[in-house]
Amino acid sequence: MSPSEDGEFLAGHVAPPGCYVRVDVVNGRRIILDRPGPLPASLDGSIAVYARLSTFSLEPTGAGAGHRISVATID
Repeated sequence: MSPSEDGEFLAGHVAPPGCYVRVDVVNGRRIILDRPGPLPASLDGSIAVYARLSTFSLEPTGAGAGHRISVATID
């Protein structure tokens, strides 16, 4: 249940509740655990590495964040 010395958690290991971001790839996905549980594995066969975030936002981040797309319908 404890992180490695550098504060990282490996997929498959049980982590405490909180928000985690995958740090071994660019634009890693965020995982929210509402109770202790294992972090998900990668789908490419590599070992996924996560870091716990102290605060998080449900808003998109990164390039293009904050841009909204208008959608119109044509009848």
